[in-house]
Amino acid sequence: MKKLFFIGSFLLLSLSKLFAQTADQQLCEGVSSQYDVTHNPGNTYDWQILEVGFAGTITGNPTHQVTIDWGTTPVGTYTLQVTETNAENCEGLPVDITIEVLEAPEAPTLNVTQPACGDTGGTITVTNTATDLEYSIDGGTTWQTTGVFTDVAPGDYTVMVQNANGCDTESAQVTVDPLLVVPDAPVIVDTTHPGCGETTGSFEVQDENDPDLTYSLDGGPYTTNLSYTHLAPGAYDLTVQNADGCETTITVTINPAPTVPADAVSTVVHPDCGETTGSITVSTPTGANIEYSIDGGATWQSSPVFTGLAPGNHDVIVRDTSANCESAPVTETINTAPAVPVTSPINFN
Repeated sequence: MKKLFFIGSFLLLSLSKLFAQTADQQLCEGVSSQYDVTHNPGNTYDWQILEVGFAGTITGNPTHQVTIDWGTTPVGTYTLQVTETNAENCEGLPVDITIEVLEAPEAPTLNVTQPACGDTGGTITVTNTATDLEYSIDGGTTWQTTGVFTDVAPGDYTVMVQNANGCDTESAQVTVDPLLVVPDAPVIVDTTHPGCGETTGSFEVQDENDPDLTYSLDGGPYTTNLSYTHLAPGAYDLTVQNADGCETTITVTINPAPTVPADAVSTVVHPDCGETTGSITVSTPTGANIEYSIDGGATWQSSPVFTGLAPGNHDVIVRDTSANCESAPVTETINTAPAVPVTSPINFN
């Protein structure tokens, strides 16, 4: 009885070691692998997978070397067996190896965000529902634990996903497009602000000799126009767009028109009896930057009072020195002095 117990225990121990041992080969779902034994000329070799779950194909039977495409064979452990038969039709003992088919990650979802205007690269996003994955966009040379690759330079990339088993997905090719060129800011070569008495200004854009450049003023339609006229004072957004659809915007400012002084309002003092000259006093406008002229702008003074004026017409003009604008001339007249009678000598008898 003790002897039977010992034999039973030995068998149980042997079986436990058999089921606990690591498979001879581990491979990933869907791959192909080659197997061979020593070639004995004239002999044939029968290769087979013993388990019914095998869903691949064996190519090469009955030679000493076969290729097995594991196809859609489910994850699990399988037995590959080869039996050699010689020319006398004698079969040798079968030889087995165990092969463990490991789970491979599902094919990922790929998305490429192409570079936008001003970007230095694109973004490749690799999405997979499984966990404990690593991702590569250089065909497996380098790996990272996140599926988002940012600032990726233009070019072609080979995307792969690897799980904890070391199994990869089939590689997928993606392309990051060339970078888009952002146009240089427009160069304003001439800006004309409203002058005295004017209401509008203008500006001119430098011609870059690029037929693909178009311009938009304050969000208006894009044209090839380089000259912008009849612009009221204010700030204008000028946008240049190139063939890539990239834009650069600058602000051009048209200054307000300088203030033109109001026409002069004056008081005229005419020569009285026995006098030879009169005076003109400008009452408005006045101010720190105001100058006056009564000779049509030939000479100017800061005082609004003009004395010692001979009879006749005088063109009174007011000038604002801060803006260098002049009012319209107002003609003031100094009347001729009234005649003084000359009494004749007194006669007597």
